[in-house]
Amino acid sequence: MDAPQMLSQMCRELLSDADVKAICKSRGFSTAEATTRAIFENFFLSDIGVAAALAMLSAQEVAALHLLKVIAAEVAIPFFERIYGNAETRGLYGYTFNQRYGETYKQMQAGLLRKGVLVIGQEPDLGDGRTKMERWRCRFPKEFEKFLPSPAQGGKRLSGPGELREDVLREKVLGIVEEQSGSRSDRNDPFRMNLAKGELRIGGERFSVQRLQEWQRSRWEDALGSLAKAARPASHRADAKPIYVSPIEAATYVLGQLQPDEWLPAEALDLPLAVFCFGGQTANGQQVCATGWEWGYLARSHAAGQTFYRLPSPALTAGAGASELQATAEPASYAQSAADGGVIVSLKTVPYDALEQIVRLADLRVGSGPCLVASPNLIKMGKAQTTTETMFRWRKCDKVFRAGVSRACALPVFTVRWVG
Repeated sequence: MDAPQMLSQMCRELLSDADVKAICKSRGFSTAEATTRAIFENFFLSDIGVAAALAMLSAQEVAALHLLKVIAAEVAIPFFERIYGNAETRGLYGYTFNQRYGETYKQMQAGLLRKGVLVIGQEPDLGDGRTKMERWRCRFPKEFEKFLPSPAQGGKRLSGPGELREDVLREKVLGIVEEQSGSRSDRNDPFRMNLAKGELRIGGERFSVQRLQEWQRSRWEDALGSLAKAARPASHRADAKPIYVSPIEAATYVLGQLQPDEWLPAEALDLPLAVFCFGGQTANGQQVCATGWEWGYLARSHAAGQTFYRLPSPALTAGAGASELQATAEPASYAQSAADGGVIVSLKTVPYDALEQIVRLADLRVGSGPCLVASPNLIKMGKAQTTTETMFRWRKCDKVFRAGVSRACALPVFTVRWVG
């Protein structure tokens, strides 16, 4: 069901007079704004009273609405058992859908529907034996998302970037030297660093910051997988299929909602993780944060004997270094001219975004020491679609390179400049 259809059906057909009265009270609608069902419908998605209504919700209810925001889809009544439970969790046994989820629906009605923060609809009766309750569908309006309180409590304002294991990604990049020397090679590794026809790759794909972070995230998932609890058994009905995200997806989302200088203790993630992951693999905040920091995916900071976590600054994950706090560095800090006109790129200092650009524009080989030697490739330059300011200056083939660029590529490309 689409959102406008659900809104119209809810306001004109499904809500009782008691429901409308409760919503008006929660949202602060005036008598004029609820004179008729049509007028009530027009005002329902307005900003009136949304923040106040959301502020009345429990932490579990707020987390559930954040999950609805993440999945951006309608859900059936069983979705809300993660907040309110069901007949079986109360020591009873529900044989039918209504017996199992009847109390769940009542609590959802009181806690969310009558607060005026959900849109509901009912799928048509197809003669398949489903009850009205089974055909209920709920959606969190996109218009209300900006008013959602934080999905986690206990945040603390701390200055500075904190600690980040920057060596994790750096060691992965440096692995190309051992790979080429033959001292380390696992051809079954989907993220194996390798050179193929002058191109730096991670597995079968060209090197990129995104691919590097995919490897990092996969290591985090593997580390957490050994600690997390197995997925909960699915519901006894196919149309009540659980909706959940992984612990890493949940933690990344929650930490992504923090203010720039805000940090969370690991235990603050316990509640949103329980809500987001209900029905799937579960883990607690300490497990998620400890493994995330171990693999360089999360930054941490300490205050008053407590450890706090957040997503790191993009500058730190770009490889520029914690002291620089910028996504790019001066080329002289990682590149120098080679005797044959190429560029020697230090694998110890090159920012990952700069390395990605170089891979797109040049042929590479492993040099002596932890470095790559880049040679211009005019075909790659012609295909490049970068938007930075100037172009490579190759000391011994500058004219040829510039001519190739002017013929094949209207856009300027990545800058590497040095004196010498």
